[in-house]
Amino acid sequence: MIRESYKSRQNQQSAKVVLVLLTGYPPIHWPTHGGLGPVILPNVDLRMTLVPNWQSGIASYRYRSGHGDWQEIEAAPVKLVSPAIA
Repeated sequence: MIRESYKSRQNQQSAKVVLVLLTGYPPIHWPTHGGLGPVILPNVDLRMTLVPNWQSGIASYRYRSGHGDWQEIEAAPVKLVSPAIA
C-alpha cells in the first residue's frame, strides 16, 4: 500500500517546485471479516522535489532492509523516463 501526496510550493529562491511525499507499507493479506488487523509500520519513505514540468529533480528516500534497519539515500537525481512499450 502506498500513501502519497504532492503539492506545488516555492523554495527560498522563489522558484516553484513540486514536492512529492510517499510512504509505502508492506503488503498484508488480512481476512475480509478478520476484524481490525495488526499495526503495520511503513517500510519506505520518499521525499522528491521536482521542477514545475515534472521532468527532473532530486529525491531522498529510505527503506527498511530485510533485517529491519533503515537504509538511507540522500539527494539522488531523478528524471522522467518514457514508458517502455511491451
